[in-house]
Amino acid sequence: MVMKRVVGLVCAMALIVAAGNAEADRPVTEESRVSAVEVPVYVLDRDGNPVTDMRPEEFTVFEDGKKQTVLFVQPVTTGQAGSATVEAPKPSAAALPPVTEQRRLVLIFDLTFNSLDGLKRARDAAWRLVTTQRAASDPVAVFAVSRTTGLTMCTNFTTDVEQIREAIADLRSKESAHVMAESAGLSREGPASKPRWKRPGAGLGSEGDFFSGLEESLENLPEEVIDHLEAVARFDRFTYKTTVRDYLGDLQSLARSLNVMPGRKVVVLLSGGFDSHQAFFNKSPSFGGAGGLPAGETADPTAGQIESQVMDLASAAMSFFSSSDCRFYSVETGGLEAPGGPPPARREDSLAFLASESGGEFFRNANDLTKPFEQIMRETQHYYVLAYTPPATKGTGAFHKIKVEVSRPSISISYRKGYYEDKPFNEFTAFEKDLHVAQIVNSGGGMEGILFDGQAFLYPGRPDAWKEFGGILAQISLSKDQIAESKLGKVDLYGFAMKSDGEVADFFHGLVDMTKVDLGEKAAQSGFSYSDVLMLRPGSYRLRLVVRDLATGTTGARDLSVSVPDFGAAGLQMASPCFLSIGSGGAHVRGGTGSGSARFKESPPEYPLTFQNKELVADTSPVLAASAERPLLVKLYHVDLDATGKPKARISWRVTDASGKELAEPPYKLIQYQSQPDGSAELLFSFAPPQLPAGNYLLRVTVMDDHGGPAVSESVGFRAP
Repeated sequence: MVMKRVVGLVCAMALIVAAGNAEADRPVTEESRVSAVEVPVYVLDRDGNPVTDMRPEEFTVFEDGKKQTVLFVQPVTTGQAGSATVEAPKPSAAALPPVTEQRRLVLIFDLTFNSLDGLKRARDAAWRLVTTQRAASDPVAVFAVSRTTGLTMCTNFTTDVEQIREAIADLRSKESAHVMAESAGLSREGPASKPRWKRPGAGLGSEGDFFSGLEESLENLPEEVIDHLEAVARFDRFTYKTTVRDYLGDLQSLARSLNVMPGRKVVVLLSGGFDSHQAFFNKSPSFGGAGGLPAGETADPTAGQIESQVMDLASAAMSFFSSSDCRFYSVETGGLEAPGGPPPARREDSLAFLASESGGEFFRNANDLTKPFEQIMRETQHYYVLAYTPPATKGTGAFHKIKVEVSRPSISISYRKGYYEDKPFNEFTAFEKDLHVAQIVNSGGGMEGILFDGQAFLYPGRPDAWKEFGGILAQISLSKDQIAESKLGKVDLYGFAMKSDGEVADFFHGLVDMTKVDLGEKAAQSGFSYSDVLMLRPGSYRLRLVVRDLATGTTGARDLSVSVPDFGAAGLQMASPCFLSIGSGGAHVRGGTGSGSARFKESPPEYPLTFQNKELVADTSPVLAASAERPLLVKLYHVDLDATGKPKARISWRVTDASGKELAEPPYKLIQYQSQPDGSAELLFSFAPPQLPAGNYLLRVTVMDDHGGPAVSESVGFRAP
C-alpha cells in the first residue's frame, strides 16, 4: 500500500523509521486513520554514484503544489551481492540512522518488440544479475509482455533462485500458467512434477553462460512467441500502432498493480524498442520488415502529425510506475548489430521516451548487458525516504502529485512523481490480489487483521508414488467469537510451505463462502475449520497460513515451524497426535481447490484424520479443564502387533510448558484401536489433563517398541482455562 496507516503521528514515525523491517508486520486493513506518505529520493553525483551525506534541511517536498512539513529524512541502504548492506553514511549525515531494506527487482521481458538474439542476451544478463549482482535477500519478480498473451507473470516476488531461473528460462509457457495462478505466482509446480529444467553441467552457482548456445536458449520459448516476433516486423502502420497501444496498456496494468506491493521497486524493461515514428506519428514511412528506411533516407519527425493518443498512453503508463514507488530503467537488448526492423535510432527513441516519462534511465545498445545492470544496482543501493502527513484523503483512488527539490548543486535526483490513494479491496484486479498474497507470504511477519488458530499434523505418504514424501495436514480454525469479530463473508485460505532459502515447496488454496446459510449459521454457532494437505520431502519448513477477507482485504497470517521426518526409513514411526472435536465441531471444509485436488486423484495419500475409515475433525486449540476427558488420535507405523492386533509398544505421556519443561505425567486410557497387516495401527485414547494454571501447554507422546529401538515423540498443543 502507498499510504501507511498508523494510530497517531508518534506511531507513524516509529513505523517508518523501522522502514523495511516493520513494514512487513503491519496488518493489512482498509481503515483510514492518520496517514504518512513515504517519498523515496535517489540522489546521484555527476558520476552516477549515490550521495550518502544529504542533510534533512536540503530537501523540500510539495504535494499538489503545496509545501509539506517533512517529518524526517531517513537514509536507506539495500543489500549487495555477497554482503548485507552498503557502507552506511556517517552518523552526522542524517537525523536518523540508516535502515537496511530489501530491493524488490522487477524484470520485464519484452516478447513483442525484440529479436531472438535480444531475448537470449536479456536472459543471460538477467541470470547473471540474479546469481552474482543482487543480494540474496532481494526478491525478484519476472513478467513477460507478448502480443499474443498480453501481460503474464512468470513468477511473483521470490528469493527462490531455482524458481527465478525457471521463470527466466521459459518465460512462462502455457503449460504451467494455471499452476502458477493457483499459488499467486509463488510455486511453479507440485512436488510430483517433472524435474526442473537445468542446463547440463551447470549448477545453481554457475558463472558461465546460462545457455550453451542460441538453439538451447530458445528451446523453452513457445513457438507462437517466435512466430509473432517475426510477424510484428511485417505489420502495416495501423496494425503496428494497435500493437503498440496494447503493449503500453499491458505496461500500465503492471504499473498500477505494483502499487499493491509496499516499498521500493526497481523495474527493468528488457526490450528491443518499438518504432517511435510508426507509433507516435500519423504520417511516417513503413519499414516493411526489411531493415528500415531506404539507404541514404532519413525521417523527419516534424513532417508528420503527432499521435497524441499513443503518446499520452505511453506517458500515463510510465507515470504509474513512478507513482507505484518504482525506479524504472529501460535497457535495449538489440546489441550493436541489430538485424532488420526499424532503424536503431527510432527504437532507441521509444525506450528513451519511456524512461524519461517515468523519471528513470535508458541504457542504449550494448552486446554486454552486465554493465547496465551493475550501474542499476549501484544507483539503487542507497536512497532517502522523506515522510510527511498528507491532507485528509477519501480513499477513492485519487492521484496526488509530488515534487521534491534539493538545495545542493551539481547533483541529480529522481523520486516518485505522486501517489494514488488506496482503493477499496473489492476493486482490486485478480493480478493485484495475487501480488497482495505474495507480499503477505514474503513479509515474514504476523498479521493480526483476522485472528485464527492453526495447526499442522505430520503423517507418511502412501507406499507408492508418494513414498519419498511426508504429508502435512494443515488446519485453519476460527472460533465463533473470531468469526463474529471479523464479520467474515467470502474468504481466501492459503498455506505455503517454504524452505529456509524462501523456495515454496508446496501450497494449497481454498475459497469458502460463509454467507451461505447452512455454512454461515453453523460457523456462527460453533466455529469454522478448514483443512488441506501439503506433500513435502523430509526437511524443515516454515508453514505460512493465510486467511483473507475478499470483501475488505483484511488479512490474518500465522507461521508454524514443521520438520518432516523420513517416514520411509526403517523403524517405528508416528504421525502427529491430534485432539478430536466433540459435539457438532462447527462447520468444517476439507480443501481440494489447490494443488491437492489435481495431484491426489490418481494416488491420494492417506488422510491422517480418519479412524476406521471415518473422517474426523481436529480441534486445533482445545481448551481442556482439569480432569475433563478429550479423545486423542495416535497413528503408528512399522510397529509389531500381537495376536490380537494390538501394537507391541510402550507409550508415555508428558505435559510440558512452551519451553519444554516437564510439568506432569497424566493418566490415559486406550478406548479403541485398529491395526493393519502392514504394521500400522490407529489408537484412540482418552486424555484428562491435570490441574494447571491458565496458559498454553504441550502434550508430548513418546512411543518405544519392544525391540528397544529408538523412541519416537510428537507433541500436540492445548490450553488450560
